[in-house]
Amino acid sequence: MEADAAQNAVRLHYGLPVLVKLLHPPSQWPLIKAVVGLVRNLALCPANHAPLREHGAIPRIVQLLLRAHQDTVQTVSLLTYLLSFHCQLEQILLPSMHLTLLVGHQEEQLACKKLSDEAVAWLSVWSEVQMICICSG
Repeated sequence: MEADAAQNAVRLHYGLPVLVKLLHPPSQWPLIKAVVGLVRNLALCPANHAPLREHGAIPRIVQLLLRAHQDTVQTVSLLTYLLSFHCQLEQILLPSMHLTLLVGHQEEQLACKKLSDEAVAWLSVWSEVQMICICSG
């Protein structure tokens, strides 16, 4: 069980606070995407749930979800917005929501559930714009 050993090693060797710091500025969306994926994988180990909460990973991921949502609502041109991040934000949003539902507190889970309906609708628009970009590329 190499995955179990790695999940425990990150926690035991003080990697969780470092990862949470990477979820803050000046980190860009591609790095945040990678860190959220890593945090999601670490959360598969129940022993990491409490330390992730203690280090503020879940509230920060909820803040990132809110920021991503607000950014999309405030952007004048959806196409400009989508092309400016150089990564697929659905790869950040969906694992983040899953992680929050998995180990978040009730307040964070409710915020995440509220966003999920809007995010799913937004992601369908995102996919259509990506197809347009691919076809016109």
